Amino acid sequence: APFFPVIIAAWQDVYDCVGSMDIPFHQFFEASSKFVRVVDGFGPIIGSVQVDIVKNLDKLKKANDKYPSAKTLQSLVRAEKAAGTHQNKYGASVALLWLNREMQFIFIILQKIVSGLNASRAVREAYAETLSRHHGSVIRNAFEWGLSSRLTAPPSTAVILPRFGTDTALTIDQMDVCIGIATPVFEAIHKFLISEGLDDSCKTGTTISGEFNFEHPIQARTNSPTSTGFDGPPDEWRQILLSNQQDIGSHLAGSSEPA
Repeated sequence: APFFPVIIAAWQDVYDCVGSMDIPFHQFFEASSKFVRVVDGFGPIIGSVQVDIVKNLDKLKKANDKYPSAKTLQSLVRAEKAAGTHQNKYGASVALLWLNREMQFIFIILQKIVSGLNASRAVREAYAETLSRHHGSVIRNAFEWGLSSRLTAPPSTAVILPRFGTDTALTIDQMDVCIGIATPVFEAIHKFLISEGLDDSCKTGTTISGEFNFEHPIQARTNSPTSTGFDGPPDEWRQILLSNQQDIGSHLAGSSEPA
């Protein structure tokens, strides 16, 4: 069965609330949970983002269980602020911040594919425009290397599109509809986070990291006593870091650029 019709219906329920009321938690959680499967088959690097999305959704769910009277994303964040727990990296506020950034990254990939850009290039450009500015230097260079490596780079559009349905032209149309419905949701979340002092208006994330001393849950530390020599990132990223230490060192020294 085609992938996107179910996703479109789920996001429509959320989109209908944008502008007139706060975003209902359960509808947003359901739509996001269904949508996260869109990155299946994009390769191990994007798979790591998918893992982080799932973790952030889980944090949102646990926070919602803690504040059952919070029926919307906005009321959930405000409940944490009232309790003074909005800077907790395991809470809903930080999870929503990073989930929103990650979702925007995925939707920009889809926008570029719809516009005709090959998927592998679309991912690289989308990363440069979004998540790259929030990642530390080691993760950023490992990510960029992984996106350009023949072994771990995302497959082409011709390989990816058939996974969403047999009619690729129809898939592109449905993808475009999904983007049009979901993008305003994440724009509304971004504006809300700015209004609550939880994100930066330039999308740099300086507010949350500066004021709250927050660290992204995926961090890498070199020279730690592990089998790979790196501690912190997911296993897929550890292997990239291990097998390409010299490449990463060159990136950090500014002597090479990703392909």
